[in-house]
Amino acid sequence: ACATGGRAAMLRRTSMDCVACHQPNEDGARFCRKCGAPLPQEQEKDPLIGTLVGGRFQITGILGEGGMGRVYTAEQQMGTKKRKVAVKTIVAEYAKDPQVVARFMREGGVVSELEHPNTIKFYDFGKTDAGDLYVAMEFLDGQTLESLLEKQRSLSPERVDRIMGQVCGSLQEAHDKGVVHRDLKPANIFLTKRAGEEDFVKVLDFGIAKSDEKAAAKEQKLTQAGMVLGTPPYMSPEQFKGADLDARSDIYSLGVIAYECLRGRLPFNADTPWEWATQHMTAQPFPFETTPMAANVPPSMKTAVMRALSKDRNQRQ
Repeated sequence: ACATGGRAAMLRRTSMDCVACHQPNEDGARFCRKCGAPLPQEQEKDPLIGTLVGGRFQITGILGEGGMGRVYTAEQQMGTKKRKVAVKTIVAEYAKDPQVVARFMREGGVVSELEHPNTIKFYDFGKTDAGDLYVAMEFLDGQTLESLLEKQRSLSPERVDRIMGQVCGSLQEAHDKGVVHRDLKPANIFLTKRAGEEDFVKVLDFGIAKSDEKAAAKEQKLTQAGMVLGTPPYMSPEQFKGADLDARSDIYSLGVIAYECLRGRLPFNADTPWEWATQHMTAQPFPFETTPMAANVPPSMKTAVMRALSKDRNQRQ
């Protein structure tokens, strides 16, 4: 009877009713037998939740998950108050790879040197007792530019100018220190509210940033192993060629982002990394005039964006 009661309680917790069509399904099913939608599954408690990371960050929950680790919410005791922080981890399986460890530690070192208000702030980085690598950073409340574009498709020129100006401020400091971001995209531009100001930008994920050629040479092994250092729709032509990168590669990525914000679509169409590489290296962007939302974009802004998208980096800003 106890076993039966416990099983019934578990079924109530996991709720095998499909969230899409409400069709009842058998215990343990992964997909709805009626509409095929994924079914909610009972999750084991994450062992990191409730523990203290780095001696001062109390893990309280899971914020997100990726292929190599998770992002958690955490609290740091600050006198009589608690500060909410985000803690990103790389699981021990990957943390055993010296190349991954070196890259992860370098990420912490690179970003900890950046002080611009529009750059994500790192508080600490290191290893947990379980062997996971972690970075503790400021907790942000808001949405990514990617999420905003999914809702609104395109933005007004004035709003794009305000957002991109802040991104450029963050990158200016990084470029002055010899740091190239290399993975600029809407998902790495976070919009929050600060002191009553909307669309306050934070540039995220300098994790594949390059600060010197020695580090770039080490990371070439990761590329050869199949780990793409960049996101194909936003990568510069020289990035696909494996050339040495400088600030002008980031300028190209900014051009792609600005183009997408203003036109409501990317400057090229492709489905595979190879197709993206071909488009970025040889094709011309679709003209601004082919979409109605681009009609209000000032000519000077169109010119700036198209210059940033030059195949030859010597022709970019």
